[in-house]
Amino acid sequence: MNQESIHPIAFHGVPPSPAPAVPAVDEFAFGLLMNRALGGSDSRRPSDKSANEIQVDMVLGQAQNLAKMNDQYVETYVVRGTKELYALLGAIYSYALQINESPLRDHILQRMRERLEEEHEIKTQSNTPWLTTVLRFILPTDRQTAYSYSKVLQVAHDENLTAQELPNYIKERGGISKITATKEEEESVKSIKEHKDAKTQMLKKILQANA
Repeated sequence: MNQESIHPIAFHGVPPSPAPAVPAVDEFAFGLLMNRALGGSDSRRPSDKSANEIQVDMVLGQAQNLAKMNDQYVETYVVRGTKELYALLGAIYSYALQINESPLRDHILQRMRERLEEEHEIKTQSNTPWLTTVLRFILPTDRQTAYSYSKVLQVAHDENLTAQELPNYIKERGGISKITATKEEEESVKSIKEHKDAKTQMLKKILQANA
């Protein structure tokens, strides 16, 4: 008989030992085991933070530090810089008023126009607003800035302000750009009105001629 076909009982002559009993599962102990396997701890409190959470807080803290640096920058360079700029405009306005009140006003403006053309090839007409001429002479290489400043100073002149009052006036009006935009809008409205009035007058003349 083939040995591979003999039953183990017949071959050894003794019955097999019974299988060991499986112990009952302690669900609480099993839960703690799985919690530790997943990186948790049975002594952890809700207020405790993991290493990852601490790193996240550190990164967020860096953003807060950058925010403080930005506030310091704004205070040091923007706020103070703006204040100094308004003071500078006050000084320029004082200089412009001095020229406007001088008996040599026309001669000074003419000499400014000549110098602008000779030294910077900038041509200005005799009918160019006097404030624009003064600002172009002071800032010959920055046409846009000279234009903006001249608008602000023209508003100050129209409002009959002193040079000392100008810085605070600019601040209360919302800054240079806001004053410039308002001035341009007013000029646009005025130009449209003048154009309409001119057309109305022309129409009246035509009707009168036909009559």
